[in-house]
Amino acid sequence: TDDFTGCCTAYGPVSTTLEYATADYSISRLAGTLGDTTDASTFAQRAANWQNLFAPDDGLIQQKLANGQFLAGPNPTTEYGYVEGNALQYAWAVPHDLAGLVAAMGGRTAAVARLDALFMQLNAGPNTPFAWSGNESGFATP
Repeated sequence: TDDFTGCCTAYGPVSTTLEYATADYSISRLAGTLGDTTDASTFAQRAANWQNLFAPDDGLIQQKLANGQFLAGPNPTTEYGYVEGNALQYAWAVPHDLAGLVAAMGGRTAAVARLDALFMQLNAGPNTPFAWSGNESGFATP
């Protein structure tokens, strides 16, 4: 968002959303195991928040402005909105809903092609269009 009001400013709002979504999924599973269906449902819905930032035009998870619009013309290797990584690298940071992510990307064939392109170079750095293992966003991608 571009609205940094209140107590804090957001650093890496896309990264934060994705990391919270993964944590929320874990909480939902724990709550479900404990028989707390209300919290399980609440946190499962929150775990799907990655979908709010998925831009179908380019298949990236991107930052939005306060008005709900995506930033104009994002660069896939931009680090703006991300922490220690970029839009291409963070595109895979949805380990709890890989089936949903693959479907959003256009299906298995499209997702495999994207993975192949990402892994043309290994540990290339945070501002390249290739895989980078310097932050947790890329740890589970392989």
